[in-house]
This record gives sequence, structure tokens and C-alpha cells, in this order.
Amino acid sequence: MADTATQLPKTKRRARWPYFLAAAAVLAVISIKWLVPIGMEQRALAVIRAECPRVGIQIPSTTPPAPPPGASALSLLTHSTWMLSARKSTNLDADYVGPDFLREWTGHEFLRVRMIEGSAEDLRPAADQLHWLQDVVDVDLFGLEDEDAAYIGQLPRVKSLNLRSPFITDAGLSRFGEITNLRRLILPHAYINGRGFKAFSSMEQLEELDLTNTQLNDEGLGYVCKLNGLKSLQFVGTRVTDDGLVHLKNLPRLESLMLLGLPITDNGLKHLSDLKQLKTLSLLETKVTDAGLPYLLTLDNLEDLDLSETAVTLDGVRQLQVLHNLCRLRLGGFGMTNAQRDELQQALPGCEVTRY
Repeated sequence: MADTATQLPKTKRRARWPYFLAAAAVLAVISIKWLVPIGMEQRALAVIRAECPRVGIQIPSTTPPAPPPGASALSLLTHSTWMLSARKSTNLDADYVGPDFLREWTGHEFLRVRMIEGSAEDLRPAADQLHWLQDVVDVDLFGLEDEDAAYIGQLPRVKSLNLRSPFITDAGLSRFGEITNLRRLILPHAYINGRGFKAFSSMEQLEELDLTNTQLNDEGLGYVCKLNGLKSLQFVGTRVTDDGLVHLKNLPRLESLMLLGLPITDNGLKHLSDLKQLKTLSLLETKVTDAGLPYLLTLDNLEDLDLSETAVTLDGVRQLQVLHNLCRLRLGGFGMTNAQRDELQQALPGCEVTRY
């Protein structure tokens, strides 16, 4: 039997076309409203990836904020948080490190751009193009040398620098003093003694500083402590002694202090008693004894204290009962039994006592 639809008069079949056209129009509107922006965004990503072999784009895991009313579909790129990864490439074309078309596609302001997994070798060919990176706020590189520090200093909006390199000296460090918006500076293993911080004298906005395993000494710490906006300071494995800790009195906003592995004794602790905002303190593997603990009893805001691998005893630790905000106490390295730990926990009921 012939198909029923084919037996319908031609006029009736033609009468159905307006309905099909109307449905198609509705679908088209939906596609334009919802699908086109997605397609445009993907095409933009494709162009960026094709034109910039050294730049890796990663879509953030969090949902980007919605673009303002009336904004174009491409504003989705502008209002997202993008991470640009500097990558090694044998076919590098410096013209593509910072092309103008990136501005076309993503707008004139990046809310956040991060260079990760790159090295100084990746950065040098782009030196002449750094003018387009005016909105970079987070730089994470390794292998940097003093000559490269000048390029970093040209990025006025950088707020965070994580530069893992043993080749940076105080001469290069001084160039970072030109970055007026810097909030966080991480320089592990840098070959610096701290004199380069002379150039940071007016940088009151710097809040976090990590100088782990550098050559920082007592004199250099004096320059560091002129940065009176610091809230977090770490100089593990440096050459700082008890005498250098006297400079810490110039950091009234300090909330976190890491002194791990330093030759600090009870005489050094007396310089901590004025740090009234201190919340976190690590004295792991220092030479502190029970005699130095009274200097910590004035730290009313102290919440987290690590006394592991020191010469303190359980009798000395009991003095800490007066620190009512203390909620974490780490002890280890002097053979505390479970019974002793439980006894100490009862003496410090609001504090979690841990040992290893």
C-alpha cells in the first residue's frame, strides 16, 4: 500500500509548510540566543590556540560571572578568569606572544591572567611584547636571572610573584621594588642576603613574603622589616640569628611567622612578644626551651603553634593555658606518651594537641 502521506492532495501538503517554517524560526531564535555565543567562544579559543602556540588557555573550573546586560557573546571571554601558560616552543614567533588580536577577542582588560609552568627562557623572547601584558596579576616562573627581573618590573599590575630560582641576586631583587601593586612575593632558593629590599622602602602594600632557603642574614632582615604592611613572613633555612629577630618589632600587622630550622634560642623569642596580631607561629627544629615560652604568653591572638623538635617539655607547655585563642598545638620529637598527651589535652581543652 502506498504511504498515506503521499496520497494526500498537494494543497494539503503545502498547507503544512507554514507550520514547519514557524517551528524552524523558533529553533533558529533559540540557537542564536544560546548556541551562537558558545560557538563564538569556542571559535575564539580556537583562534587563540592556533595563533599563539606558546600560550595555553585553560578554562577555569569555577563558573565565570555573567556578563553585564547587553554585552556581546565574546564578553564571556573578558569576564572569565583565564590562565595563560608560557610554554617552550622550538617554533616561537615573538610576534605571537602578545598579538593585538588577543585584545580584539577578549576585550581590553583581563580580570586575571597567570603565566605558569614557564621559565626565564620562555620569557626572554617576549620581552619586547610585554607592553600587552599590562593586566597580568600573577607570575609563576622558574630559572629567572637578574637580567630578566627588569622585564618583570615592567608589569605594573602584578600582585603575586612566585620566582623559584637560585640565580636571582639582590641586584635583580631590587628591580621588583618598582612593582607598586605587589602583594605577594615568593623567592625560594634565591641567592640574596636581603640588601635588595632597600628598593622596597615605599612598598607598604606587600603582605606576604617567603624567603625560604635564601642567604638572608640579620642585616637583610632589617630591610625586610621596613615593609610594615607584611602579614605573613617565612625565612626558613636562612642565616638569621637571635640578634636579627629584633627587627620584627617593626611589623605590627604580622599574623604568620615561620622560623623553622633556624638557630633561634630563648633570647630570640623575647623579640616576638610585641607581635600582638600574630596568629600562626612555627618554631619547628629551633633551640627553644621552656625558659623562652613566657615570651609567647603575651600573644593573645595566637591560634596555631608548632613546638615540634624543640627542647621544650610537657611542664613548660602547660604555661600555654593562658593563651585562650590557641586552637592547634603541634608537639613532637620528645617521646610524649598517649597518657601524657591526654593529660595535656585536658589542660588545654579548647586546643587540639597533636604529636608524631
